[in-house]
Amino acid sequence: ARALERALPLLKTGLSLRFATLPEGENPEPLVLRHGGAAMREVLERAEPLAETMWRLETAGNLETPERRAALEQRLEARVRLIADRSVQAHYRQFCRERVGAVRHDLECNEERLDGFDRIPHAASDCVGRSSCHDH
Repeated sequence: ARALERALPLLKTGLSLRFATLPEGENPEPLVLRHGGAAMREVLERAEPLAETMWRLETAGNLETPERRAALEQRLEARVRLIADRSVQAHYRQFCRERVGAVRHDLECNEERLDGFDRIPHAASDCVGRSSCHDH
């Protein structure tokens, strides 16, 4: 999380960062010594874009209540504000909005009832590309 916070202000148009995560408790040098360079190449090949890393870190946990989703939105917005480049910031903000909307939609579509209320109706166009929706 600390590396993410340090990287966000450095993002610029055309400059992307990816995060490689080592196996739990592993360090680069011992990994290479024990398993060879191929093991490190595999770690680097699985590196994920910074936006995905940010999303994964912030969404670890339960997002089933409106209050928790609101807290998620606040955390994401605080991170997005760290990006100095306004264009990149706008794209990260859009990425976050789309992801939060997808979470909300998936929760609505996967539940037969929400807190005693009928499922919230929505258009089929809202479900394009989402295999979890059973309404359409």
